[in-house]
Amino acid sequence: MANEVTICNLALTSLGADHISSLNDNNTTAELCKTYYDTVRDAVIESAFWTFATVEAVSETQERTPWGDKYKHVIPQDWLKVERVYRSISRSGNTVSDGWYRQGNYVYSYDPVVYLWGTQSITNTNKFPALFHLLLSARMAVELCIAITEDKTMLGHKWAEYGQKLADAKNSDAIQAANEQIQSNTLIDARSGGGRGIS
Repeated sequence: MANEVTICNLALTSLGADHISSLNDNNTTAELCKTYYDTVRDAVIESAFWTFATVEAVSETQERTPWGDKYKHVIPQDWLKVERVYRSISRSGNTVSDGWYRQGNYVYSYDPVVYLWGTQSITNTNKFPALFHLLLSARMAVELCIAITEDKTMLGHKWAEYGQKLADAKNSDAIQAANEQIQSNTLIDARSGGGRGIS
């Protein structure tokens, strides 16, 4: 399976540059790869929902926000983004926590218990599908292009290659599941004669 060095070398090959043997090699190319790799990896993971990086968590708290109108839930440390926050989950459909939003490393919600769905950072390259290896190497090529080749025309080609590989990887790794039934608190509360404001 590909590792960080293999992924970087795929990018270097596409740029016509010499390979590295380690991210700690004593040369400028290795230093550039080491500088960019972690940030680029997380950016590409964050760019879409990947099956290997999608995670769930449950948070329960009594801590309130400074204004006291919502509960303050800590986002797991290795999460890159929170996509959905549910008030409840069931076989018949999940109920969205209305009015939630992210602020820093917290999710603010009206609910003291929430179900979180999001994307986490993955550092183990063995968990990456083959197409994601190619995608990540393509984005590394984009970021390294000017520093290594000083060729702006090539940079345009590398962006185009990255876009195509992103589409291919997303189509291949798209999350496959039954259509999710999502209910809104607002609709439920209205039907029951209640309701809560939404910030």
